[in-house]
Amino acid sequence: RNVDLIRQARQEHLKATGQQRQRNEVEKVFDKVRANDEGTTVVDMVGNKRFLTLTAAEKTRAASSFAHNSHVVELFLNGCGINDDFAKELGEAIKTNFTLERIHLESNNFSGEGIKALFEGFEKNSSLKEVRLHKQSKLLASMHEEVLADYLEANHTITKLGIDLRSKMVKVQLDRITARNINGGLKQRAHRKASCAF
Repeated sequence: RNVDLIRQARQEHLKATGQQRQRNEVEKVFDKVRANDEGTTVVDMVGNKRFLTLTAAEKTRAASSFAHNSHVVELFLNGCGINDDFAKELGEAIKTNFTLERIHLESNNFSGEGIKALFEGFEKNSSLKEVRLHKQSKLLASMHEEVLADYLEANHTITKLGIDLRSKMVKVQLDRITARNINGGLKQRAHRKASCAF
């Protein structure tokens, strides 16, 4: 209800003054991300009421701001009311972002389409280590669950993945991939240590 009142006030301000209102703190954070501000390394909007007041277009624009950012390493948007449009845009951004390491998007409104779009991004990404997608408001359909392992197979960096699945087989497949990634990381560190010793 309050979110609707804030949006309505924005529209009334625009009609009355002919000018857009000043950008709020949340919008400014994503402007910094888009501008690749080196001082912005963590984006944490958990519990931020202003994020909830953003329009769908503003939220989608926020997701796309990560496409060419080379400084943000952690993104926390738990319980922010983001949907499949956001997930699709973030999935595209993740394909070209090689600095994000942790993404927490729990308790949002992603359906199978949004989750699938994120996994398409994970397939091309080589920096993500931890992804949390638990407690979405919509259940994944079997057809969406079944393709997740195919996308994640190409990723060799994600070692922690949290997602609610109905299919035990898919859960086992995803666990196998993250275990492979953990072992690969351990082997790389051991190899680097051995190289440094000489």
